[in-house]
Amino acid sequence: MASFTIWQKMSLGPAKRIRCRLCGASVGVPWIKSIFVILLAAFSPPIGALVAVLLVPRAVDFVTFLFALVIGAVAGFVMLGWLYARWVPFVAKHD
Repeated sequence: MASFTIWQKMSLGPAKRIRCRLCGASVGVPWIKSIFVILLAAFSPPIGALVAVLLVPRAVDFVTFLFALVIGAVAGFVMLGWLYARWVPFVAKHD
């Protein structure tokens, strides 16, 4: 049985804690790794949109261009969500 859902971990930041249902310990995520991924997430929509713009030919209509921007931004968020879930560990936080 898992003590935390993926959504609980994704909602954790460096200053937020949650209680473990199994042992009752206060758990959070480390500052450096989580801030690094959060900053990357802040820049992922424009970077993903830029990549999409570079990959889409210039002779497209505005709707296709806008669709490429949205897909690029969503792809950036999905990749960083996966990175946050896999790379940022839980750490015990003492009150």
